[in-house]
Amino acid sequence: MKPISFRIRLSSTTIAILGLALFLAQFAALRSYLSRWEASRAEMDRQRIVTQSLIHEVITERAALTPSGPDSHSVTRSFPGTREWSETISLLEEKNTLGPPRAKISGGNGTFGLRPITIEIFDPALQTALSPRLLSAY
Repeated sequence: MKPISFRIRLSSTTIAILGLALFLAQFAALRSYLSRWEASRAEMDRQRIVTQSLIHEVITERAALTPSGPDSHSVTRSFPGTREWSETISLLEEKNTLGPPRAKISGGNGTFGLRPITIEIFDPALQTALSPRLLSAY
């Protein structure tokens, strides 16, 4: 018995149409990925702005409640690009040097979505003032 062989002839027009279809499919996939990434980056920016405003509120309230004068706090902002952010609260000590961090809040934009927000609070006074606000905001 003789084996059956199939031969398909494709014209140059058919090859051009298939190539164009492949190019358009890749373009649509890239556009979809970029739009999802941009949406998660916008949400990351919103989280960063909410965190900054809550930190400012807590520091302002603590300064108003301190009878001996407000503590000097330094908030270090790190926003190296569009992938991550962090806020570190430190107490300014003598000679304007930063003391150890009292709280650090960070988040970021991963490859397929937002990374979890990390909240590390080392000062019990900040823990009671800042934690409930951050948890209700997120």
